[in-house]
Amino acid sequence: MKFSYIEEVGRLSLDEILEHHLRPLRNFNTRRIFVLLNELGEKPLTTLDLQRKLEEEGVLLEKKDINLALHSLARAGLVERLPQRGKPTVVEYDGRYRFDLWRVREVGRRIYRGLMNLTQVEPRELVLDETYLFREIDASSEDQVRETLKHLLRLGRILTLLCCMLQRGRAGMSSYKLAEIMGIPRGEVESLLKGITGSTPNSPKLVEVRQERSLRGRVLRVLGLKRGDETVYRLTERGRRYAEMLC
Repeated sequence: MKFSYIEEVGRLSLDEILEHHLRPLRNFNTRRIFVLLNELGEKPLTTLDLQRKLEEEGVLLEKKDINLALHSLARAGLVERLPQRGKPTVVEYDGRYRFDLWRVREVGRRIYRGLMNLTQVEPRELVLDETYLFREIDASSEDQVRETLKHLLRLGRILTLLCCMLQRGRAGMSSYKLAEIMGIPRGEVESLLKGITGSTPNSPKLVEVRQERSLRGRVLRVLGLKRGDETVYRLTERGRRYAEMLC
């Protein structure tokens, strides 16, 4: 059953909602941080958590801008800063520095749920069965069919890469290993991965790239064939969510 926005926010007055709680959400960056705080669940988050998660979505913000947004949300009664400090809770962090911890207040969660209900669109069924595919092929030119099938093959291989990295590569995998498993050239694997590293505008960041020392790299370096570092690919949290859903 769907609840209306008014039902969800309960006894809050209309003036209180519009003039106080919703005021900071007119700003895009503040609004995105508010949504992210709600989407990431009950754990308190640091500015580093938020900064890294925003980067995965292609939103680049300085820590000072994130802090300004958080203080704006706090003044509106939507979030609160905890009295104790701590380390990041949803991203990897090996440092000793402790950050301010922020969490959404109950009124913030109620308003978020209300806004989501207000803007919710009925899910549209995605139909990609053979009947639909061949009907579209009949209605398309030969060049359109060839281009469509090329994209479908590329998407299929990207999904296979994500599944492979989820099942075998929690610590990261090199393009050599992925090419060996998939049976396709390493150059093609690297081309597929480049499209999901967030390296170009509007591309999803499903995989992160790191340079790491490896035994294979050290051997090649000794032989004078390659430097000691090896490029390793690892799923981001977003990539892991997709892989778990699709595989």
